[in-house]
Amino acid sequence: MEQLSIILPVIVFLAFSWVTYVTISLFWAIRKSKKSDKTLVLALSKKGKIFYGVMITIQVVLLFVSAYFFVAYLLEGDTNTAALFLNILTVFSIGSCYLLQQIIYVGNRQMLIGKVILDYRKVKRVTYEKDNTLHFTYGQRTYHTSLRFINRDILKRSLQKCR
Repeated sequence: MEQLSIILPVIVFLAFSWVTYVTISLFWAIRKSKKSDKTLVLALSKKGKIFYGVMITIQVVLLFVSAYFFVAYLLEGDTNTAALFLNILTVFSIGSCYLLQQIIYVGNRQMLIGKVILDYRKVKRVTYEKDNTLHFTYGQRTYHTSLRFINRDILKRSLQKCR
């Protein structure tokens, strides 16, 4: 049992590192895409901008608070409580990484969903099957994405180009 309490925080830290890498690569891909296509515009609604702004703020505050308490409890020798703050940070990071992958940018010729850039000319069969879901065919594959915090007017206007 003692070995499990040593191995588990290492596995949680590796999971946190991987999620952090995915989030950083997402922001890097968005930055790179916006540099190459100056017409890309964020398609979030006002509620979405508020939600994602609050989520990123909580993530940054949680990162600093967790790091502080992690080091403080580790220096005291209480590894179980130190690992608790790492677990909280990892779980919140997984949730925020999943939600950040659903951000949509629209432009004149291209659309960016997460890290995937799509050309409107190759998008076929766009349907809004459920209230919060967009289904479309791109090339040979069918994709679906959530529209929970997306401004549907901007998205529908840009997707009318592919019909």
